[in-house]
Amino acid sequence: MEKGILQQLEFQRHLMIKSGLENGLQSEKTILLSRQLDLIINAYDAQKYRTKIIDQPDKKNSYSNSAENSL
Repeated sequence: MEKGILQQLEFQRHLMIKSGLENGLQSEKTILLSRQLDLIINAYDAQKYRTKIIDQPDKKNSYSNSAENSL
């Protein structure tokens, strides 16, 4: 699944850059493509975070445990 999101991300990035060059960075089309790219990036980050938590369940609370211990 990660490969599909990365391909989608790169394609959306390409469309946004092309629009920026052709229509300008402030055009509605470029801004819309940028917002769509943000959504894809957020989905990718969320997927990576979920995978990290699943792979390392003991480490997900390491920060909060160390903060509690320092009190």
